[in-house]
Order: sequence, then structure tokens, then C-alpha cells
Amino acid sequence: MITKKIFQIDLNGQLVETTAETSGVTRIYAGYDENGKLAGIAVEASGIGFAGALRVLYGYDPGKQVITGLHVLESKETPGLGDKIEKDADFLANFAALDVSLNDDFSTPRNTITTVKAGHKKNPWEVDGITGATISSRAIGHILAASTRQMVPLIFKNKSILEKSGTTAYVNPD
Repeated sequence: MITKKIFQIDLNGQLVETTAETSGVTRIYAGYDENGKLAGIAVEASGIGFAGALRVLYGYDPGKQVITGLHVLESKETPGLGDKIEKDADFLANFAALDVSLNDDFSTPRNTITTVKAGHKKNPWEVDGITGATISSRAIGHILAASTRQMVPLIFKNKSILEKSGTTAYVNPD
């Protein structure tokens, strides 16, 4: 049985558990395996692309300090060009192990996620952009850079809260 908890940031900048799906609030989803062990974290993030709002959900592994995947939740990007951020396998492969490791005092990521020209990725925190969808692929990089700058230190700081499964987790009906 898989369970999940939803967290949001309170007014003091701390993670607090919630059952609400309030619009406009950044949410962190923590999934737990059948033994109550933290199995994964997903974080919502948003920003502006070429054609308007972009909303994404990315996986984060706090043990390895990497982004483990990306899914576009909302996009109005140009069909056949900008919408490649949702479909292009090479672009999506950028997010299999994107480095967001923290600096020595755990306050910020060691490196800023940066989108580079397609085929020029040299570092594990870089995203190979999409030729013909430059603005859209750069927007994803900017969204992730801004989100991880805020959320990764917060997740690390609250890791013990996220690791607790207890009886407050509820069964995912899906």
C-alpha cells in the first residue's frame, strides 16, 4: 500500500503537512512505501515560458541530492516547437539525475541549474536545451533553478519531518 503526505510552506518558512490542495501554494508531495519509508519527493514549480504560464512537477532525491524526473503539468507553449519540453526524450533525459547538491552549509545549491545550447552540456547541473524551442527549454531551467534554490534547502532542513510516515499519512486512492 502506497501512502502520501502533502506539505506546504507556512508563514515561518517551515514545511507543514496539509490535506488542502490550495491554488497558488507550492506543494511538496512525499510518497512512502508499504513499510512507511520515504520513497520519493515531488515538488511543484511554476514560471513563465514563451506563450505564458508553465507549471511543472519534478522528482527530488534528498539522499543523492538530484532531480530525478520532470513532468509538465500546464503549458501553453507552441505546438510542434515549445511543447517539446513535454515530449522530447533527449530533453527529458536531462532530469534523470540533475545535480542540485547543496553547498557545505546546506543553505543553497552548490551550482545553479543552467540551460545550455543543445549538445553543449558538460556539467551535471546543466540542461541541454532544445533547438527551435530555446525560450521554452530555458524557461524550464529558470523555473527549476528558482525552485531548487528555495525548496532544496527547505527539504533538507525538514528531512526528518518528511521521513516520518506515522498514521497521519493517508492512502492514495489512485
